[in-house]
Amino acid sequence: MAAMHSSVELAKVVGRLAAEESFNDAAELLAEWARDYAGCEEASVRMMAEGGETGPWVPACAHQGADSGFQRDESLVAANECLCGRVMLRDVDVEQPFFTAGGSFVWGRVSSMGQRFSPEQIGPLRNRCVSAGFESVAIFAILDRGKPVGCLHLADHAPDVFQDAVELVEEVCAQAGGILLKHQSAERHKALTDAIRTALLPKNPPQTPGLDIGVSFASAGDTGYMGGDFYDVIKIPHHGVLLLVGDYSGMGIEASGLAARARYTLASLAVNATGPAHLLTTANEILVQSLPSDRFVSVVACLISLEKPIARVSLAGHPPPVFLFPDGRCAEMPAEANTPLGAFPETVYQDVSVALPEGVYLVLFTDGISEARRGQELFGVNGIGRTWQALKPRNADEVARAISEAADAFQTRGTVAPDDRLVLAARLSPTTTTARGRALEQDATMAVR
Repeated sequence: MAAMHSSVELAKVVGRLAAEESFNDAAELLAEWARDYAGCEEASVRMMAEGGETGPWVPACAHQGADSGFQRDESLVAANECLCGRVMLRDVDVEQPFFTAGGSFVWGRVSSMGQRFSPEQIGPLRNRCVSAGFESVAIFAILDRGKPVGCLHLADHAPDVFQDAVELVEEVCAQAGGILLKHQSAERHKALTDAIRTALLPKNPPQTPGLDIGVSFASAGDTGYMGGDFYDVIKIPHHGVLLLVGDYSGMGIEASGLAARARYTLASLAVNATGPAHLLTTANEILVQSLPSDRFVSVVACLISLEKPIARVSLAGHPPPVFLFPDGRCAEMPAEANTPLGAFPETVYQDVSVALPEGVYLVLFTDGISEARRGQELFGVNGIGRTWQALKPRNADEVARAISEAADAFQTRGTVAPDDRLVLAARLSPTTTTARGRALEQDATMAVR
């Protein structure tokens, strides 16, 4: 009787998937059905995307139930760094108890796996599911005529959730690949682009009490030419708000994926770092080991204390931020350039502290802004200053957008395509700035002359 019910449910869900008119709708339906059928909290559908030297990537093209932080961290991961990739590529050992005979990963006590099994048995792990508190995790290969094309990831905070759902979910995933691939490649291409931007460049920065933050991003091309620009805004308890802007060298899916890895590394270390310089020093030792030998990441890390108010900044081979003053002046922050992350081991980074008074914008950007070119002239800090002098902004969004648009307009058409352009602008909210902050403006002006 149970087998008959399973056959009916299988035919039903496969029929519903086949009837969907778009890739996004079919992927979302698969995630939604699996989440409901298994009775779990989180479900995501990943489809294989070919990369470069590091092999394929598994971007998450559909999410159900995950919070925004988990979605972002897991939107784009390499197949060789997590169990999702291992299952998708059928690189499994069914003799291990956490793999099924069909090659799926199913385990209901994930937090204790490290105590029961060796790293060699488990294989590569990002540990993001563990840090999110998920106890039950299941991963199923999505197949097209037996060939893996993606995977389905399920998770729940409760232990031992998936045992009863495994057989049917495996069967559905074995038939789902061909249905998902029948949709136009342009639709899957857009889903890949969306996954990249979720991982690197959320459309809206998180709401941060005490700070007005605006972000503007413009891509130099489609996914094939997409670079590694990224940003993050992280609240650090008892310290303030950390702003990160970075750029991974290279173009294409691999550059975006490795930029996502760098951003995730920085974000995971940020809460325990004592400041921007400590964060970059620690992250560098990890990225030296995990990035290809000829690649690196430039980063600017800025910790803003809402109580002081002071900005502490450390650079890793990145353009320094600029201050935009209410009277129209523009000044570059004096900070040592240092070397990019991942370039040299045992690099010790430094930071500098500068006052951030009321009405002053702090602008972080990638070199797609500063290196926009007209003939032999670069847009640079002077271009940012000219834009600021002509601007009467109401908020940080308008500042970021105006600078990005001005750099684009400055670039000579018909020349080599410019790099991606990312601008993050921030200022203390008027209600946050105190009389002490106003008194610090002269100090800030002196520091950046």
